[in-house]
Amino acid sequence: NKTLYDTFSVFGNILSCKVVIDKETQKSRGYGYVHYVDDKSAKKAIEGVNGMTISDRKVHAELFKPREERIKNYKYTNVYVKYIPKNWDEETLKTIFEGETGGKIDKFEMWRHDYGVSACLNFIESDAAKAAVEKLNGKDVASFDVKIKDDEEKKDSEDKTKGDDATDSDKDKDKDKKDKDGDKKHESSKKRSGKKKSKTHDKSDH
Repeated sequence: NKTLYDTFSVFGNILSCKVVIDKETQKSRGYGYVHYVDDKSAKKAIEGVNGMTISDRKVHAELFKPREERIKNYKYTNVYVKYIPKNWDEETLKTIFEGETGGKIDKFEMWRHDYGVSACLNFIESDAAKAAVEKLNGKDVASFDVKIKDDEEKKDSEDKTKGDDATDSDKDKDKDKKDKDGDKKHESSKKRSGKKKSKTHDKSDH
């Protein structure tokens, strides 16, 4: 904050300024706000700082625009989501966002850290991504009517899947056994048939 203040105070009197910090990492998100006493100072600061390199980074400075105005004309398909409940899985999050926006998500990535769960969703259509931000940003997670499987339900589901796999495996084994038994009977029948023919041939020669 002090560096930001020192850089921009040369253009006019500042009422307030701050660097935006990520709550999870406690590091700068790479941008901040400077509130001048008058518009003249703000415009002077933009002319003087925009395009400059500060701390090895090229600075972009512009007049502040409300969030709604910023995203109105900007097309994007990626939506970053944080503060996700730890008991939510990828399927739950995807169901909520597709259901609330009417859009389809084609790419999905979720990260689980000690400090929380976050995800990046990529919608096929930009309108769906915008709808996600407009409808779901800041919404109370308790308001979503989505059933979350508890550990016991998940275990039952896994056990059922394993049981189905075991049943299929047993069926395959029974089929293999029947096939082998059929092959043995067929082979035995061929041997008996061969012996009879041999005896008839011997009599004929005699």
